[in-house]
Amino acid sequence: MARSEKEDRSFDATDFIPLHEGPNVLPNEHLFHAIHHWAYSTDSLAVRDEDRGFRVTYKQLLSDVLCCVSGLCSQLHPTTIGLLRSDHEVCICVWSEGYEFVVAFLSVLALGAVAVPLNAQVTIPEATYIAKISRARGILVNNQYLDSATKLSKSVDLESIFRVVSSTQYCLSPIIAPSSIVFSASRLPDQSKSAIVIFTSGSTGNPKAAAMRRYNVYGYSMHLMRKHGYSEKTINLQLLPLHHGSGLFVYTLPVLLAGGCVEFMAGPFDPARVFKRLISGDYHHIGLVPTMYVRLVEHWNTRIEQLPQKEKENYSLALSKIRDYHSSTSALPRVVAETWRRITNGRQILERYGGTEFSSTFGCWPGDEATLGSVGTKTPGVDVKLSDGDEGEILVRGPYMFAKYLNDPEATKKVFNEEGYFKTGDIARRVKDKYFILGRSSIDIIKSGGYKISAIDIENAITKLPKVAEAMVVGVEDVEYGQRIAAAIVLKNKSDTYTIGEFRRDLKQSLSNYKLPTILRVVSSLERTAMMKAPKAALKVKLFDTDHPDIQRWGASCAVKL
Repeated sequence: MARSEKEDRSFDATDFIPLHEGPNVLPNEHLFHAIHHWAYSTDSLAVRDEDRGFRVTYKQLLSDVLCCVSGLCSQLHPTTIGLLRSDHEVCICVWSEGYEFVVAFLSVLALGAVAVPLNAQVTIPEATYIAKISRARGILVNNQYLDSATKLSKSVDLESIFRVVSSTQYCLSPIIAPSSIVFSASRLPDQSKSAIVIFTSGSTGNPKAAAMRRYNVYGYSMHLMRKHGYSEKTINLQLLPLHHGSGLFVYTLPVLLAGGCVEFMAGPFDPARVFKRLISGDYHHIGLVPTMYVRLVEHWNTRIEQLPQKEKENYSLALSKIRDYHSSTSALPRVVAETWRRITNGRQILERYGGTEFSSTFGCWPGDEATLGSVGTKTPGVDVKLSDGDEGEILVRGPYMFAKYLNDPEATKKVFNEEGYFKTGDIARRVKDKYFILGRSSIDIIKSGGYKISAIDIENAITKLPKVAEAMVVGVEDVEYGQRIAAAIVLKNKSDTYTIGEFRRDLKQSLSNYKLPTILRVVSSLERTAMMKAPKAALKVKLFDTDHPDIQRWGASCAVKL
């Protein structure tokens, strides 16, 4: 009897029937069921990407995905298709933006493959590294990057089987009636296997390939859809890169699952264009990174503030109608949050905290009582603790964890502690049920003269100075103090100057003596990654590990008395 039961569990009905596939067949997965529901029941828009010529309904989106999947099946190498049919993890790179990215990403998932998104501005050497680490067997690319993708194909390890497929040819394809679309009766792809690989920023070395499971693409997106309160009435202005988790899993897929509309803008971030879009009055949500808010506030102060009072009031009124403003990826300067609240008639930017490997851990959600400087409360269902009680390294384990660093078991093993918690490397403080991020342990916690000092606290104080637009603070190694506090600043008026004596004098109003920077460098701009983060580890070396004449050091020769 026991043997018979074991045998019964060793097979499935799908073992005895042919694969159910075809030009109108979608995988039997929740993500595609949700999108099909909206295609079947409504004619509403899924994506507005009018800068690139797209304004598409859910019907058009699903039709383009099905057409693209058929194209991939016919153009990928036969061995690649064979691996997919035997449920192997097969990586396909995606090099695109806006609507074409959405089509390409969903097409790779529908094919049963693993999507590996590339930064649209990636260089050939960077793309080659990503393709080699992921062992990609092809790339789905829009026509804008087709020539570069062709060059990439000649430098990968699997050149003989690597295929370059244009996604542009499948966009705006003939509509397939939703009533004729069916879901596959074949066995599901293993939902614990990878669906997408996101390369981390690599602040402490080469980028790591963090893989996310198939069931979490839907599960995590659905969780955020509910937390943000997205619905079929939602229109979300999406300005973040789609090769990053926030852009894709926070502000794009959850909106599509809800039947809402995602709007993209082409080109670099332009505060004037963004303000023009925001005051159109039909957006419900917008998620940005702190640098974007900094630049919007700077534009307000230098341009919009000069307009007649009535025009300014019209701007503020329109901005106040947007239900939620969100910020993530790094700390939001408090002066920016305060200014935004003022110009939007009281709308507070809601901050959250998460990471590629462990997803959203803390958040301020619609309806919550937000506290300035806090990333909110613990995400329900996630197990979080701080290493030293109410303060320390954030340790996380939960349902939306990454699956692995692709092809790197040792690196995967090292990021977990003995209890199975992911070691984030970020330091936080808990006050009642609210969490405050103090910074990255490796770069944002400065150990100087026996003190542990948060670089983020100092940056917040610096950006409140009238002359300063942006600031970055790091610890520079020193024999006497262990580390000295070094600040790189961008001035609002490029023709201004700031001596370290004047700088420390002005900061003394808000910082204790031991927190005052002893090294200062005024720069024209701070380099940013694709997610507009300042890569502190690299900038620390570039800006301060040098004898550049612009570096000022506090000492006996400084004339301004504190």
